[in-house]
Amino acid sequence: MNKFLAFTVLTADEQAVINRYRSPANEGSVVKQVPIAQAEYLRELVKRASPGQRVRVRYRGPRYDHMRQTTLRSNAVAVSIYAD
Repeated sequence: MNKFLAFTVLTADEQAVINRYRSPANEGSVVKQVPIAQAEYLRELVKRASPGQRVRVRYRGPRYDHMRQTTLRSNAVAVSIYAD
């Protein structure tokens, strides 16, 4: 996500929400540990601030023995959002 573009496209309140969940620079995600209730709102913000890039959502939460690699949306408690 381009920081200058995010500054020009998003309002100050929207930037504050993104900064609350922003990932460290050494990680591939844009935001992480976003509560599931705010996931769609944050995805739309990242999408607006990253035009032309694919925005992916990975669900995070409890993982069970038969599905260690992924978390189902119904079991998720948080999400990470990536912009490629």
